[in-house]
Amino acid sequence: MSRTPQRDPNVVYYNTSHPERSILPRLDPAQFLSSFDRIYRVRSFLYSGKNWPNLSSSHNLCLALHSSMESLQQLLQVTRTFSGPISLSLFTPGPYYGLINLFLQHAAKCHPKVMRNLAIHVMFPIQFPLTIEDIPSNTEVNCSTPYDLTRHRLAAFKKLVYPESRMRNLAQRGCPTPFTFIFDIDMRIPEQFDKDVEYFLATKGNRCPKCIFIIPVYEVDGLTAYANLPRNKTELLDQVKSKKARIYHIKTYPWGQKMSHLEQWEKLPKDVGPHVAYELEKYQFTYEPIFIGPTSMPSFDERFTGFGLCRNTQFYELFVAGFQFHLLNDGFLIHMGFKVPGERKPWKSKELLRNQRLVPQFAQEIKVKYGRDPCQMSLKLRTYRPSKWKDIDCPINEKPLENNVQSMINFMNVT
Repeated sequence: MSRTPQRDPNVVYYNTSHPERSILPRLDPAQFLSSFDRIYRVRSFLYSGKNWPNLSSSHNLCLALHSSMESLQQLLQVTRTFSGPISLSLFTPGPYYGLINLFLQHAAKCHPKVMRNLAIHVMFPIQFPLTIEDIPSNTEVNCSTPYDLTRHRLAAFKKLVYPESRMRNLAQRGCPTPFTFIFDIDMRIPEQFDKDVEYFLATKGNRCPKCIFIIPVYEVDGLTAYANLPRNKTELLDQVKSKKARIYHIKTYPWGQKMSHLEQWEKLPKDVGPHVAYELEKYQFTYEPIFIGPTSMPSFDERFTGFGLCRNTQFYELFVAGFQFHLLNDGFLIHMGFKVPGERKPWKSKELLRNQRLVPQFAQEIKVKYGRDPCQMSLKLRTYRPSKWKDIDCPINEKPLENNVQSMINFMNVT
C-alpha cells in the first residue's frame, strides 16, 4: 500500500492551481494608472491585510515604508516591533512584480502577523512594464530559511533610477491615520516605541496640527546590530560609549543630524515614554531629520528623484510653511551598520549632482507658494555653491506670514 509522503511543516508548497494564494493580483499593466508625467504606472491598495481596516481606523500613527526588490527582505525585521498599520510601496519593474509576489506569499505563510497589518501599493516604469510569470508548481520555500530575493537581481535594471520621492509619497498617501512615520526599510524601531508614541500622539500630539516630532537617529555597527540591537535609550547610550553605536552619518554627512543636537539629547535623563525634549532653535538646509508628522503635511517634491535632497527639500518646505519642530526625548531609530566614508557609488554622485541643480528653482517656487522667505534662504541657495549650503542657517523665530491670497481676503473683510 502506497503512503502519502509526509510534508515538512517548515516548508511552504506553492501550486499555480490555487490562484487565491497570490498576494498581488495578476493584472494587465494597462490596468495601472499613469503618473502625471507618464513615466510610471501606479496602483494603490493592491493588497490589504486582514487587520488593516481596524488598525487604520483605531491608530493615530501609520508607518510608511518603500522598497525595491533588493531591500524587501528587511521588511520582516523592520515591522517586527511595529504593531500599527503599515503602508508599503513597492518598485516592481519587469519580472520583479512576480518575484516580489513569490516573496510575499512566503511571508504570508511564514510571517502572517506582518502581512495582516500591511497595505501594499505598486509602481513601475512604463518603459519596463511588469510581467507576470507562473510560479512553478514544485516551488518550495523553507520557513526556517529567509527567502533570498537578491539572487534574482537582473543586470538590466541596475541602471534604473529609483524614484525615492515618488515611492515615499505613494506610501504616505496610503496612510489614513492623523500622523505618518516615514523612514527607510534598513532602519529599526526599538521595542515598545510604537505603543509609547501612539499614546503620546493621542494625548498630546493632536493639540498641535503643525508640529513635527523629530526622532534621534543612530547607526550601529553590523555585528552589534544583528546580535544586540539596543532596546531603549540606556542600552543605546551604553553602545555609544563603547563605540558600537554613533550618530547617523556622523562620519559621512554630519550636517544631516547636526540641528538635532544629539550630544545634548544624550545628556537628558531617560523618561517613561516619549515627550518633547526641546524645540529646534535653528534651521539648516542640509539638515535631514527623520520625523513623525501630520499625514496632511507637504509631500516630497517628485522632481527630486534618485539619491540626495529628497528629505532636505521636504523639510525646507515645512520650515517655510511655518511648522514647529520638536525633538522627542525618549525613543530613537537605528540604522543597521556604520556608514563609511568613500563607499558612495559613482551613480549616486551623478544623481546628487542632478538634484542639486534643481534646488534654486524649487526654493524660488516655495517662496512664492507661501509668500515668505525666512533669512532670504532662496537667494542664498541660488548664490551659494552646494558645498557651502552647510553654512546657511536661519533662526526659527520668524512668525509665518499669510500668503498673498489670504492677505487679500483679510484686507477685503476689514475694509
